[in-house]
Amino acid sequence: MTTENEFQVSHTKLATFRRCKQQYYWKYLKKYFPKPSIGQSRGSAGHAALAVWHKDYNVKTALDAAWTKWYGDGFDDSDEWQLLQKALNNYFAWSYKNDSFILEESEFKFTLQFETEPVITLVGYVDGILSDANRFWLLENKFQKRASVSNLDMDAQVTLYLMAMSNLRNDIDGVLYNAVRIGDTKIAVKEPCLRSKIYRSKNGFNTVAGEIVAQALEMVRFEQEEQAPYRNPTRDCSWDCPFYSVCLSMLDDGIESEELLRASCNNSDEEQGE
Repeated sequence: MTTENEFQVSHTKLATFRRCKQQYYWKYLKKYFPKPSIGQSRGSAGHAALAVWHKDYNVKTALDAAWTKWYGDGFDDSDEWQLLQKALNNYFAWSYKNDSFILEESEFKFTLQFETEPVITLVGYVDGILSDANRFWLLENKFQKRASVSNLDMDAQVTLYLMAMSNLRNDIDGVLYNAVRIGDTKIAVKEPCLRSKIYRSKNGFNTVAGEIVAQALEMVRFEQEEQAPYRNPTRDCSWDCPFYSVCLSMLDDGIESEELLRASCNNSDEEQGE
């Protein structure tokens, strides 16, 4: 719960502001929180499954957790569910043979406050904290149709989470990035996940923290001064923005369609996954 003199941010909120001021305005100021897409729900269901799997390695309870989340988001026993179920079963078989780490905690919530005016509070959820041969790692699960662990050297989410967690405990060595393959292919059966251990130098965390504060204060000014939002069209808008139809409509008549905004969003006043 935020106070009058507190401004709360998350990785998603920060990334949205950098990506597009119009999307940020609709989402965080006008409170149009988008419905989860198939891909987002698949990821949420997969996360629920792995949180259970890496505790007891029980296929049934893990799949039950995935189904509960999937069905709760309004989806049924469709081809997309079958695709996720197959990917999870492939992963379970591989993980049972290869994994020896212990999942110490799952869905760990962290908060980090900065002594600013207003107070900036960074909030996030780590998928898990692992112990392996007396070393500790953060777990970051991803569900991808084109699984990849390349280009993670500058991954903003990994950096942010390691910086924040370093303020809570000093024994985290890095992040185990776990990219689960979604797809009905031979490689998905043979190699159901890609993994990479990612490290960050603690010497750079002060700079990262300063960047978060600088951006958060810019966000505060944007909201307090009621600055005009503007769109940032890119080739990715058609697949990565839930407000794509609203922007297309604005190109036709220049009018912000409340009807389309409502149609694209939940009735809930809280963002999914925040």
